[in-house]
Amino acid sequence: MKRNKYKDYLWYTAIAVFVICVLEGIFYYHSVESPFLKVMLNIQNAIKAYKIDPDIDQADALEYVKTAGGGVFTIILTYVYCIAVIIAPLCTVGALAILVRKPASYVRSLLSQRGKKRILLIGEGAYKKQFISGLAKECRITTIETGAMTEEAKLKYMNKGVNYRQKYDDMSIEDILKAIDITKYADIILCDDNAMENIEYLKVIGSICNSLQKPSGDNASYKQIYLSCSDNSMSQLIKQYYDRLEEKNFDLNIIDVNRMAVNKMFKEHPVYQVNTGDDYDVHLGIIGFGEFGQSTLIQGINMAVLSAESDICIDVFDKDMKSIIGSFMKNFSVDALDGLKLVAEDVFIGEKAEYYELNFPFEENNDRFGIDGHIKIRFWETDATTLQFNKIFKKCNADKPFTYLVVAMGDTHSMANTIIELKQLLYKKGDKCINIPVVIRMKDSNNISKIYDEKNLFTIEQNRDIFSYESLTDHYIVDEAKMFNHRYNVLYDVINEYKKQGKVLNDEFMLKIEDVLSEEALSVESSQAKLNAAWHKMSIFDRESSIAQSLHQDIKKWLVCDKKAYTFSDKEELERIEHRRWNIFMITHGFKYEKADRKDLYARTHPCISKWEVLKVEKPDTLEYDFTPYYILRHTQNK
Repeated sequence: MKRNKYKDYLWYTAIAVFVICVLEGIFYYHSVESPFLKVMLNIQNAIKAYKIDPDIDQADALEYVKTAGGGVFTIILTYVYCIAVIIAPLCTVGALAILVRKPASYVRSLLSQRGKKRILLIGEGAYKKQFISGLAKECRITTIETGAMTEEAKLKYMNKGVNYRQKYDDMSIEDILKAIDITKYADIILCDDNAMENIEYLKVIGSICNSLQKPSGDNASYKQIYLSCSDNSMSQLIKQYYDRLEEKNFDLNIIDVNRMAVNKMFKEHPVYQVNTGDDYDVHLGIIGFGEFGQSTLIQGINMAVLSAESDICIDVFDKDMKSIIGSFMKNFSVDALDGLKLVAEDVFIGEKAEYYELNFPFEENNDRFGIDGHIKIRFWETDATTLQFNKIFKKCNADKPFTYLVVAMGDTHSMANTIIELKQLLYKKGDKCINIPVVIRMKDSNNISKIYDEKNLFTIEQNRDIFSYESLTDHYIVDEAKMFNHRYNVLYDVINEYKKQGKVLNDEFMLKIEDVLSEEALSVESSQAKLNAAWHKMSIFDRESSIAQSLHQDIKKWLVCDKKAYTFSDKEELERIEHRRWNIFMITHGFKYEKADRKDLYARTHPCISKWEVLKVEKPDTLEYDFTPYYILRHTQNK
């Protein structure tokens, strides 16, 4: 029974008990001459009944009926009254329980919040409830509420240990932020659906941070602000705003909760698990193309670069594909639309299924998105619960067997049926289980993988893997990227120095690299603050680039150290792999090729987005930088 229903029933019962006590009192005190005294005695009896001490006890009532006599109604009323005086104290206990529940919840929440990180949550976005549910277990949350709150909502906050500050129309957000002292919060999350509202909040927070003592030196500590934004265009606008600020006394992190969960997914369950032989092709299937599915596609292309010439094929299935693909394509340059084509595929006799197909590089005029290898993305408009899906999926798998599947459907029942169908569609004679990784996005904590007992079936849970503090801040992944970026910059400076002096990058250079990395690693690892200060100075785009490059180090380690497909002496081939990965990252972030001296961040063009052979002719001075991740990898493996 819901608590609000419980309170209603308690209220109705208490009123009924009072009415019965009054009716009984009317008969019992009818012989009292004074009307005033008669009324007072009646009310007194009714009130005292709630504290287990009525003036008219059950024995008195029964004796009165026996002595005075009376009709059927009086007898029934007396027996009902005997029951009512038993129920009355229970109403009192229930009322006291309701009365003390709030202070008890408040005390309990205070005790449970000790030692937790303080998080300030601002904004009225679609993800707000999920942020609160996911973060409340690990953090002490304070949220600013702009709308009216019900008593039930207040109680839910109290039970979760969430503090709230009410913002009324005559109050400014600046006054509230100054009153609550934002310096005591470890992190601030802006989660409004309106990006312009988030920017306004950002301006106020920036103004407050600028008025405080400014961080300085290598040990500078900056307030961490996480701005939730999954819209690519608005994300670019916010990045440009932040990068143009003259004073940056806070660190801004543009977060897409789905993208962060996908990063974690590919780190824990790599795409190369099936590539045990000499085949480095990847065939990724995505069932459900919501925000999680779209993030999976973008990151999946980047993490699927296992060689310089391999084929990457991605099939996406969603019943609302035509309404989704328009917003998804904004991840690419508008010129990418020139390579998008509508194709019809025979499904049944007399029935065709239409899908959009995007290929990189283009079959014609492929210089704008020049990459080595081949990428094919097919966007199917089909429902996973239909026979059409079974036919299309089976055909896609027959053309090139799937090597990785992600199921991101909204309906748990449909998802459960789809998993059963996938096992049948992927079945090979002699198989006892699905032989490729299948990752399922779950809204709740029901561990469906245990129910199906599939060793290659993995789950991404909403509260644990998407809205948790670890996933939100990406600390583990970001800290790795900070160290990687530092080492990359050190090597960049060393390479530039050698080039200026006209030295050859030979064995002597390799020894120099090892010495420099060892020396720098010791000095930096002892002070995380130095890494944080360097990270703070970078543009948001450069941070994202470093994170993507750092994540791919696991792929490089697998290729060189685990699988031993290459050695560090295969320099050009390894450079080609990194260059292809970098090309894909740039293309999936809206860039295209332009023959120029340097990149144009606003026009989203770069002179190095080209095939390796073209790069060797047009930008030979950049080739060495593609091997830099392998210098770092070799150093970390030799430690």
